[in-house]
Amino acid sequence: MPERPLYLPDLDAKAKSLMFEDLGEEYFLAILTEQPLELSWVRPDGNPHDFRVDEQRFQEIFQQIGRQWNARVFYKRFQVVE
Repeated sequence: MPERPLYLPDLDAKAKSLMFEDLGEEYFLAILTEQPLELSWVRPDGNPHDFRVDEQRFQEIFQQIGRQWNARVFYKRFQVVE
């Protein structure tokens, strides 16, 4: 459990880290686990920035989530407009 509530930016927030290249439908995916996922394409010493996730990477994510009995996955679908 996080020590304090987690909040996602709403329409009024200045979320400079959420940048989109195209207009249209997008998804926000959040995964909560007790143990970190050890993904082959994420380096612990790398820069924290957004990753492009393709079908192969999703498979790796969900295989590892399946090994943790208490993991939680949340998503939100939204439209990116001008």
